[in-house]
Amino acid sequence: MQIEQVRAEQRDEVIAFLRKVFGAADDAPFLDPRLMDWKYFEERPEWSGSRSYVLRVGKRIAAHGGILTSTLLLPDGPITDVQIIDWAADKAFPGAGLVLVKHLGELGDVNIGPSGSSDCVSVLKSPEAGHELFAQNLRMSRVVWPWLRLWAEKPFGARSLARLGRDFWRSFAGSQQGTPGWSATPVDMFTEPIPPAPPPNSDFTPVVRSAELLNYMLRCPAVKMSGYLLRRNGEARGHFLLSHTGVEIRIAELQIASQSEEDWRACFRVAIEAATALRPKAWSVRTSTLPEMIQRAARSAGLVECSPKDAFLRDPHGRLAGRPAPNLTMIDTDAAYL
Repeated sequence: MQIEQVRAEQRDEVIAFLRKVFGAADDAPFLDPRLMDWKYFEERPEWSGSRSYVLRVGKRIAAHGGILTSTLLLPDGPITDVQIIDWAADKAFPGAGLVLVKHLGELGDVNIGPSGSSDCVSVLKSPEAGHELFAQNLRMSRVVWPWLRLWAEKPFGARSLARLGRDFWRSFAGSQQGTPGWSATPVDMFTEPIPPAPPPNSDFTPVVRSAELLNYMLRCPAVKMSGYLLRRNGEARGHFLLSHTGVEIRIAELQIASQSEEDWRACFRVAIEAATALRPKAWSVRTSTLPEMIQRAARSAGLVECSPKDAFLRDPHGRLAGRPAPNLTMIDTDAAYL
C-alpha cells in the first residue's frame, strides 16, 4: 500500500474511481472537472499543494480522501483542523479506507468530522480510527417563500395547506424580529481585513478567516456565491456568504466578532433577509452549525432544526479537551455547494 498526493493531471483517474465507488452518473455535479480542479488543485489559503489523496495497492486506487483545513484559535495559539471530504474506498481492499482516514487525520492537530456518508461515519465510529463523538452538527432551515414551496411540492392536499399555514406563521414571526444596529453590505470581493475572532474563552472556539479564503469561495464554479460584510453602527464586525443551490439558499458562512447571543441572532436575521431579498426560485434558507450558543441564536432567528448529524473528533494531544465546539460552517466541508 502507498499513499500519494494526487497531481492535477491525475484528476480524471480520481473522477473515474469516485464514479465507480458511488455508482454516480457520468454527469454527476460533484464530479464536474471544473469543480474538482477548484476543490483540490486551485490555490487555497492555509494549505500548499494538492488537497486530494489516494491509497494505492499496486497501480490501483483503493481509497480516496480530500482534505480541507481550518484554523482554530485557542488560548495558547492557533491549531489546524483537517476535515475529510469525498472519502471513498473500494470494497475489494478491506481496511484501505481506514488506513487513509488515519493518515489524513494526522495532517492536522485535530480532525473533526461533522457529517458524511454512512460508510464514512461507520469508519469514524470504529475504535481503530481514534475518533469520539464530539458535538451535534445541526442542519437548520426556514421557508421564506411558502407559496413557492407549495407550488414546488405538488400535488396539493390537506397536509400541504397545513404546512403552508405553518410556513406563513414562521415567516411572519421571524419578520417581526429586529436587527438593532446591524446591516449587510454586498461585496464582489473581500478587500477589508476580516474582523478578528472573539477571544478564545467564549462560548465557542473561534475559527480564523481571511479575505483570501472568502474570495476563493466566491470563485466556486458549482454554485453562485454572494458575499456580504456585516456592520454594526457602520463598523465592520463580520461577514457572511450565501450559496444559491436550487430550491434553497444556504448561509454557507457567518462569522462575527462578538460573544453576544443577541448579536448572533440579529446577524442570522440579516442573512435571512438578504437571502429573501434575492428573490430566486429558492423557497428556503438553510445553514448548519456546531456550537450550542450559535444554534440557539439561529433558532431564535427563525431557523428550524431539520436533520442533526453527529460530529466526531480525533484529538490525540487533547488540544480541544474541555473546549466548546468550534464555529465551523458549510465552507469547512463541501456542504456549501453540494
